[in-house]
Amino acid sequence: MLGGRIVDKITAFGSDGYLLDVNDGQLRLYLGGDQISTTGAGLPAGIFTHVAGVYTGTSIALYINGVLAAERPTPLTAITVNNHPVRIGADSNGGSLTVGIIDEPRIFNRGLSAAEVAQLHWQTTNCQ
Repeated sequence: MLGGRIVDKITAFGSDGYLLDVNDGQLRLYLGGDQISTTGAGLPAGIFTHVAGVYTGTSIALYINGVLAAERPTPLTAITVNNHPVRIGADSNGGSLTVGIIDEPRIFNRGLSAAEVAQLHWQTTNCQ
């Protein structure tokens, strides 16, 4: 079963930041105490999969291979900041290690549109 942090900037077991991870095979975005997860079969093992978590200021969403997988409104008006560095593949304590490979993580300073996420996925599958 897949699991572990993809991107982490939160105190481990806290709510002062954000994380994107795979929990019990499901993609999860956790933001300052609010979260959203995918449901269903989970992420496939053994193949590269493009994932994205988006916070717009009014909603949170998850995308898998450029397709919306989960979305809902959020009461969060901002993500609480902290002094932790951004971690790739582990939590702020060095735990929750990713099983697998993380390639080309990106963090934007705004919420992306569905078309922008689809374009990012297209770029990852059509590079030469």
